[in-house]
Amino acid sequence: MAIYQCVVPQGAIAVELRPRIAAELTRIHCEATSAAPEFVQVVFVDVPPGAAFAAGRPSTMSNIAGYIRAGRSPEVRTQLFHRIHAAWTELTRLPAETVKITLFDVPSGWIMQDGRPMPEPGRDAEWLAAGTAGRGP
Repeated sequence: MAIYQCVVPQGAIAVELRPRIAAELTRIHCEATSAAPEFVQVVFVDVPPGAAFAAGRPSTMSNIAGYIRAGRSPEVRTQLFHRIHAAWTELTRLPAETVKITLFDVPSGWIMQDGRPMPEPGRDAEWLAAGTAGRGP
């Protein structure tokens, strides 16, 4: 499980561009963590003018909150920060200083997907296979 919640100023990211951004964030996450793509979700939340503030003043920042399974190494986290930031600024054409990325570690046991607790990192294939057992073609 990874959820990348992209909170953006209303109108800043064209609806047509969002699937491409979602695909890129998914690819980056899976390459960096070896997680299954089925475990990555990207959600866009549009914020109307006057609804976001920084230092008490209206803000036009984009905020990406990544909720990832705990246990990732500092190197993986650094890779995620840099690659997500680069992809975001390249695809959106927004200035680099207008995006904030925060990664939150979430213990696997605190996450449920498909009605089952998520596996520890590195056990994705086993978890996915167990979920399809007995379901047929």
